[in-house]
Amino acid sequence: MMYSKNNAEKNNSFSFRGRHHSEETKRKMSEWMSGEKNPNYGKHHSEEWKIKKSEQMKGERNHFFGKHHSEESKNKIRNNNHLGTHPTEETREKLRKNNRGIGNPHFGKYHSIEAKLKISNNRKGKGLRIFDEKYEKIFNDIKNNEMINGLLLSDGYLTNSKKGHSAMCLEQSKDHEGFCYVFEEEMNGLGFDCGILNRSRFRSKHDKKLLHSVRITTEFNYCFSLFRERWYLNGRKIVPIDIKLTDKTIAYWFMGDGSSYKDKRNDRGLVRINLATCSFTNDENLLLIKKLKELGICKTRKISDNSIAIYYTNEVIKFMDMVKPYILPCFRYKLKYPTFLDGENNES
Repeated sequence: MMYSKNNAEKNNSFSFRGRHHSEETKRKMSEWMSGEKNPNYGKHHSEEWKIKKSEQMKGERNHFFGKHHSEESKNKIRNNNHLGTHPTEETREKLRKNNRGIGNPHFGKYHSIEAKLKISNNRKGKGLRIFDEKYEKIFNDIKNNEMINGLLLSDGYLTNSKKGHSAMCLEQSKDHEGFCYVFEEEMNGLGFDCGILNRSRFRSKHDKKLLHSVRITTEFNYCFSLFRERWYLNGRKIVPIDIKLTDKTIAYWFMGDGSSYKDKRNDRGLVRINLATCSFTNDENLLLIKKLKELGICKTRKISDNSIAIYYTNEVIKFMDMVKPYILPCFRYKLKYPTFLDGENNES
């Protein structure tokens, strides 16, 4: 007897309507069609086949053409897809544990700067950071970085990103405002606009002495976002492992956060130089000592108050000769040579 729908309706033994496969049967069927047993294993539909299949399912040829789901059907679909439901705290905790450490698919990997910018742009929607080759060149050019690196080793800082950009700031006392103007001139030369603000404030809650200062801030720009990526980790300023120290870099570091004084413990006129590194870790201090050694300042030492000291006479003379061409008039008082040298080198 030939099987047909009509025959099946007459004889329920041929119909599967209302029945369900057992879990064991489902498992067996799955095994029969898994891997190499699947007739389509290792094969791929050609583009031509995909196009034909797509055309066959378009318009009136589609079995659902002109039809619409009823509200009851829509509700069933929603329920089956768990729309509007939320995982329990237990499920969330399991997901968290499974995605920690090695279990995380991104473990040991890092986003490139370009990837970070794309993610940031997609989330913010407005004020996108524009990737510009001009700023990329400024960021990678050692000569353009000399002053910026020196200032970031001392008093300079980079603001938090604002609409995908960052800005660089420098604040100095009124006596050293020339420092800010030189910074402004150099930034203007690179194509960045700057704004200057004169400030007055009390030294502290208890000390009512009025301090006058000058703060200069660059425009918010993609280039400074790149510098912030290099110089900050979790909101803390760090020393980049690939930092390149030059004579100009250490000169601006010295002007911003350095000091020199004659050692009063003896009458030989010896001079000691301190480069403040209070915001940096012990490892970062050791990295800076290594970089100074590469520059030719070999005998340096980290001292207890988180600063790097240069105290051997030959090293002091070498350091002063290196930074002297870049020292601004308002910081000339920091140039101190051992007093037993000729007066032409002695500037105080």
